[in-house]
Amino acid sequence: KYHEALMLFSKLNEKYELNPRFHAYMGLCYYKEWDYKSAVTEFTQSLPQLKRLYPHELSVYYNALAESRFNLAEYEEAISAYEKVITLCHPNERAECLYRIGLCYIELKQWTNATEALTSALAYYEKYLDTPMFNARITQIRNMIKGCKSKAKDSTKH
Repeated sequence: KYHEALMLFSKLNEKYELNPRFHAYMGLCYYKEWDYKSAVTEFTQSLPQLKRLYPHELSVYYNALAESRFNLAEYEEAISAYEKVITLCHPNERAECLYRIGLCYIELKQWTNATEALTSALAYYEKYLDTPMFNARITQIRNMIKGCKSKAKDSTKH
């Protein structure tokens, strides 16, 4: 249905000047269609103009922007978008954002920052999502923290 919505929005956009919220919808559609470059374009143009929406609605758009940036290997920009999501989303949703920030820092080989982000993610997972469904993720994060600490220690030796 995202593709159909995108086709409809695109036709409307040709005939009328759609408001920024519709462009955010289009960005979400592009994201769901795995067209991350187009998603980033729509979000970067529309999100600065969307100030009066409910925080959780904005968090959905910023999360799609962050995920798009991540998938394009634009890790610094992804971190920035994930940090915005954290300010807008519900507390139980912060765990995944912090985890993704940790992944970005790992890709950037910034081991201390990765350790800090993953440690925060672990705290949120343990507080809000400590259920059997998330046991594997919690174990994974603990192992990743150990790995990042080891990499950080190794990088200070050189």
